[in-house]
Amino acid sequence: MPRFSANIGFMFNEVPFVDRYAAAAQAGFRGIECPFPYEVPPDELAQLLPRHGVRQVLCNLPPDGMAAIPGQEEAFAAGLERALTYARTLNCPRLHAMAGAPPAEMNRADCEAVYVRNLKWAAETLQPHGVHLLIEPINTTGMPGYFLHTATQARRIMDQVSHDNLFLQLDLYHCQIMTGNLSDTIKTHLEVIDHFQIAGHPGRHEPDVGEINYPYLFDLIDDLGYTGWVGCEYRPRADTVAGLGWLRPFLDGGDCKGKGGVEARDTERGAMLPRERGYLARMIRLGGLEARTPRHTVVLNETGRGCGDDAARWEAVYEQIWVTWKRWNRRFDRVDQRLDQVYEVLSLSKHARL
Repeated sequence: MPRFSANIGFMFNEVPFVDRYAAAAQAGFRGIECPFPYEVPPDELAQLLPRHGVRQVLCNLPPDGMAAIPGQEEAFAAGLERALTYARTLNCPRLHAMAGAPPAEMNRADCEAVYVRNLKWAAETLQPHGVHLLIEPINTTGMPGYFLHTATQARRIMDQVSHDNLFLQLDLYHCQIMTGNLSDTIKTHLEVIDHFQIAGHPGRHEPDVGEINYPYLFDLIDDLGYTGWVGCEYRPRADTVAGLGWLRPFLDGGDCKGKGGVEARDTERGAMLPRERGYLARMIRLGGLEARTPRHTVVLNETGRGCGDDAARWEAVYEQIWVTWKRWNRRFDRVDQRLDQVYEVLSLSKHARL
């Protein structure tokens, strides 16, 4: 199951910025993303990461220079250098370059040419440092005039840039507003997607309310082999922690002794729900949850391996649990089918008597 990161530009605003790392960790997150961390020195932020057992997985470039606006090239270059300093200090592997919203009077072809040049230079500059450059389509309802607004347009830009260090950041909230058809969009562009983001629509609140079927999409990207982060970039309806009920089955629970993984002893979160297909597999693949079967009780870390020195033995246990769970899923499916048949027969018999 993909790992979930907390976007602390949107979440945990109940506390000051530097305290959001601790708040996110206490809520179970192991990944942190934030749009603009630049008011806090990078060395100070770097101390927070090991202290709270979290990783910085994404930052935006500073907003001073937008990539697709002619005349802002120098500001964009300065912003990239500053962002790279933060990325290196925080060991952050991704930087998002915003395209910006050019004034209506600007020629769109000129904007695109500047955008392509900036992205090519930025991707080349970041590559030796192991930092990926990301671009994100943003809906033009919430941000009128934003230059990059669909995944199809992003791929066309990426083809022009033609650099293997440029990737797509796909926010499914924005994508739903602009084009919908989320599952096909994911399948079409998966090879260049390096980060997902989510929010409920309408409202951009928690993703458990609205028209987007996120459980289905989580299963889809899992089945497609995506192993990266899914950023929670939404505005909580009320208190951040109070709104995390939808996410609790997938959250990590704490550090695993000596392994840097995670461990959870919460029997409610660790319990198997046989009617929900793939539930146990998602818990195990995310890591940090205790998986129970009649024969096994194991704790797996976020790599999917057990906490202990005998990794091969834990891997075998994991495979046994997964195979057993799939077998029980098939049995429950057969029971469901049989019950449907019985219900249909009973309904027909009742109507015949009437």
